Amino acid sequence: MLPTRHKTATVNGQEVFYREAGPSDAPVVVLLHGFPSSSHMFRHLVPALADDWDDLFAYATGPSRDTEPGARAKFSPGTTRWQYENGASDTSLVSPDTWTLDQLLLERPGNDEVQLALFRDYPTNIDGYPKLQEYFRTSQVPLLAVWGERDEIFGPDGARAFSRDLPDAEVHLLPAGHFALETHLDAISGYIHGFLGRVLT
Repeated sequence: MLPTRHKTATVNGQEVFYREAGPSDAPVVVLLHGFPSSSHMFRHLVPALADDWDDLFAYATGPSRDTEPGARAKFSPGTTRWQYENGASDTSLVSPDTWTLDQLLLERPGNDEVQLALFRDYPTNIDGYPKLQEYFRTSQVPLLAVWGERDEIFGPDGARAFSRDLPDAEVHLLPAGHFALETHLDAISGYIHGFLGRVLT
């Protein structure tokens, strides 16, 4: 297994932290995470994929480290922990580092207002779905969705829906919750290896 390197880059005046593994002269696989998670969620996946996929980046595009002024929420630590453990087939596989780090990011000053604004704005995402679905129908882009079948945040119907516009989409539901990487790393990295091996060769 190749070691993971921890780096920063300046993008549009913002310092962005990322994790990298594999040779720097090879194709790049980018892993994106949601807020408040950071590239920490990919800490095991990055080295697991780097042996076969030459250059792998997991960008910390959201609040990460101390490079972005930000926000500290007053959201409950219990809720953050629930997001990691709910639906997990074995909660002993979920490291407390995960929800503890996310909670630290959530509790930055002003983040409660940011999160409430995001929640109010979230329904506008639906307005963009028809354009995305049309792109899927016309491009027939290869798609891999590996999903926790017990995810109560983004339920499994969201994964199944890809197949309506992309009949060849590869959809796998695992006995997991929202953060399936915490309990099913080997299965997920196996699906990614197989998928990339088929579509990039």
